[in-house]
Amino acid sequence: MNEQKKIEWSEKLKIGIKEIDEQHQMLFKIANTVFDMIGQNPTKDQLAEVIGQLLDYTVYHFSTEEKYFGEFKYDKSEEHTAYHNSFETKVLELQNKYPDNNLELAIEIADFLENWLVEHIMHSDKEYVECFKLHGLK
Repeated sequence: MNEQKKIEWSEKLKIGIKEIDEQHQMLFKIANTVFDMIGQNPTKDQLAEVIGQLLDYTVYHFSTEEKYFGEFKYDKSEEHTAYHNSFETKVLELQNKYPDNNLELAIEIADFLENWLVEHIMHSDKEYVECFKLHGLK
């Protein structure tokens, strides 16, 4: 099959906090694994493994952000944490929506990841940058 598109990390997605930028880049890497699978007609086990990695890593990443929300008394932490929870809920919903169609599940997850990651970083995550930097994160 043809090479599948990928979601590209770019300078405009950098928030300027090294730890968070590195975690975002890893999320892109995992998301691109899902894109790669679309061209390979993944097995249920292969897709389950990548979705598991995605969920595990997002929990790790979200907990990093949320730890700083608490430490720095970030004023939009409740709203931002709700976005995090909605991400996990959506991925699990997609798994349930396509219990026997791996290719459709991979396509929907890839589309969701592309839209959610870029949108979330460009808007929600950039909102906390000033707060984080005021508390010494770089």
